[in-house]
Amino acid sequence: YENPKKRIGVPNHDNVWGYLIYMLSLVEQGKVDFIDESFKLNDEISLYPIPGHTPGQVAIVVKSKGERAIIVGDLLSSALQLTQVDVSIGWDSDPALSTQSRKKVFAELADTNTILFATHVPGGGHLVVKDGGGYRLK
Repeated sequence: YENPKKRIGVPNHDNVWGYLIYMLSLVEQGKVDFIDESFKLNDEISLYPIPGHTPGQVAIVVKSKGERAIIVGDLLSSALQLTQVDVSIGWDSDPALSTQSRKKVFAELADTNTILFATHVPGGGHLVVKDGGGYRLK
């Protein structure tokens, strides 16, 4: 079955149905807790909404001993998105919302000691620094 609405550039995940069936079985067994963006595991671990790449996407915020880190997953898919925040990738479900989320997160983190962890950024955690009209990682 070929989806006529399939977006150009979106990878073909042949095993997606197997994954979805497995996830459904976990839900049916009562092994899944559904949470919303206001969820707080404790005073140190909470969620931060960053929709756009996927519906309902959230970042994980970790605070400990006066330090703070944020794990943003696919909010940042390319270093280009630091210098040109409005550049969206073909996999974003809502490119405008994804751009909005990047602008919000980068502006909030710029020139602070909050460490950013992003799935597609090598080298572990980085600080975000304002650089001209965009940002860079330090």
